[in-house]
Amino acid sequence: GLLSSRAEGQRTAWQGYVRVPSDGGYTITLLSSRDATMQIDDLPPVHSPALRSQVCGSPGNAVQGTPISAALRAGWHRIRIELGPGVENEPSLDGEPILYWQGPQTPLVPVPADALAH
Repeated sequence: GLLSSRAEGQRTAWQGYVRVPSDGGYTITLLSSRDATMQIDDLPPVHSPALRSQVCGSPGNAVQGTPISAALRAGWHRIRIELGPGVENEPSLDGEPILYWQGPQTPLVPVPADALAH
């Protein structure tokens, strides 16, 4: 996998590294329908917005973005993600968190697989 995961009680934690291509300001956004916390390096962690029920009546909550913005140097940075219990309505093919990023000369796009490691 791209990030290593383990269960921590009722929460699931992923730890790994994200490689930014050049120095500059980046926003990395986690998409999830669960309570989420994300941290990069030793920066203060960010928390997901309050959970919102889906209007369609299916189980779980609406998918929301949890962004973290920081000035980062080119290279590898530690990333840690924790998700609370519940139904995930933003499925990924491999069960890993879905991350987008935006930065210098980089529009808002999914973080490429070769920019994640554990």
